[in-house]
Amino acid sequence: MGFIKNLLHSFKKKQCENESIQTDTEFNEQLIEMFKNDHQELLKIYTEILESFNTNQKAHKNIVVLLNDFKIALEIHLMVEDNKLYSFLKMKYGRDDTHMAFVDDIQGEMNNIAKEVMFFIRKYSNKESYNNNINNFVKDLEAIGAVLIKRIDMEEKRLYPLYMK
Repeated sequence: MGFIKNLLHSFKKKQCENESIQTDTEFNEQLIEMFKNDHQELLKIYTEILESFNTNQKAHKNIVVLLNDFKIALEIHLMVEDNKLYSFLKMKYGRDDTHMAFVDDIQGEMNNIAKEVMFFIRKYSNKESYNNNINNFVKDLEAIGAVLIKRIDMEEKRLYPLYMK
């Protein structure tokens, strides 16, 4: 079972136990590797969405299942980033204005990207909207993919090293 699936299982278990998710400012040496694995899982689901569409554009139900998988995986990844990565970085660099500005900008940018992705998912999860916009699906999906690939590259090269130092 992958990190995202393990985390989802753990998250559901905590919800059932009425526990709240709290921020974590302790260093976790596996965290960055887990995030990189998340990135690969998100890209895999993205590819499956594209392949499913290319195989059968009329199979809206299959695409909705994959869009929902992507949504859940992204939401979990972002939740953990917020609670573990950004909390740690803000504690670590709290007095360093340059690093804090960078971390705040990166976090804000990710919030905007997440909104765009969620809009895309809502747009194409709705069958009527999907049918009305089917000719734009690949173009819109590729635009989301380009933004995510750029973001993943930036995180892995510039953001995650701040955690590891």
